[in-house]
Amino acid sequence: SLLCGACWLGLLHLAMGFQLPSFSYSELRAPLDPITNQAFVHALASHGILAVHGVPALAPTRAAALGQFYECHGGIPSDLLLETMLQDESKRSTLQVVASDELPETVRSACSGPALQTLRDTVAEVNGHFARRLIEAIGEDLAPIGHRVSAGEMLSNGERLEHFHVYRPAPNRSVSKLALEMHEDMGLYLAFVPALTRTSSGLLSEDRNNFLMEVDGRVEVVRFGPSDTLVFMVGSGFSRWFTATKNHHLLPTPTAHALRLPVSDRVWYGSMQLPPREAVVIAGSDDTMWNYDDMVRAVQDDCLLYTSDAADEEDSVDLGGRRIIKKKKKAISKIRRDTNINLKEEK
Repeated sequence: SLLCGACWLGLLHLAMGFQLPSFSYSELRAPLDPITNQAFVHALASHGILAVHGVPALAPTRAAALGQFYECHGGIPSDLLLETMLQDESKRSTLQVVASDELPETVRSACSGPALQTLRDTVAEVNGHFARRLIEAIGEDLAPIGHRVSAGEMLSNGERLEHFHVYRPAPNRSVSKLALEMHEDMGLYLAFVPALTRTSSGLLSEDRNNFLMEVDGRVEVVRFGPSDTLVFMVGSGFSRWFTATKNHHLLPTPTAHALRLPVSDRVWYGSMQLPPREAVVIAGSDDTMWNYDDMVRAVQDDCLLYTSDAADEEDSVDLGGRRIIKKKKKAISKIRRDTNINLKEEK
């Protein structure tokens, strides 16, 4: 009976998932009070991820933009839409654009209306508040490694690389197989809206049970919160480009995460915070020095082809925009088995 009780507790824990630490949009707009600031720093240093809820008009803006991109992405010229074969043989179509640039005219023609730009503007505005709070919280305690760009300058003046993704699951695949292995993203952090998935009726709904991350040694399904939420997730840039001069516990921790696709199509948008164009920083699996253009090419190459074969050669390896985490494979095998309890709900 004790064993049975442990099983039920495990299933209950899995069903609940990991609820992200969350801060309100109104809190983020102004300097944080000491208690909130401490919680903000702790969330990024312990798990490397947090949610900002209550973003004005984000819920309808996200639904309109992701719905429009799903419907119009087939009309975008092939030279602008990157096609990917993922490791579970699913396919991903990606529109990549620098945040400071306008959407290309051919994209605006294929995807008429303001929906995509409205989502970009909304995320950029919240992104600015997040960067300012981060500079106030830890900026002065971070010293550059191998370059001369301060954390404040990198956060204030760095480039942001945006992606709109449409994922199409491979037919007859195992729904428990991972589309993306456990990995860390490139850059300082990624700001993204939770994905939507296409239902059998053709409508878009919340994508649940498919975004996985490591939490205190366990692999958990992430719960993002309400539909007006924007998620901020730390990449490998902080740990590779900066060191904490006073308190190493302040350094944001990169989030190891993986993706399993639902049984139907999935659409997503995110913005990656990269260094300024003129900066040269440590990157690549061999710790070579890269500039902004090198990073964009690496992320683009990763969009064109994803493979985890290289991860068998080392404990971790940079591959385009990701660092693959080999040591998590045992935990991933467990989540593949355990999360089957929720798959019937998605059908």
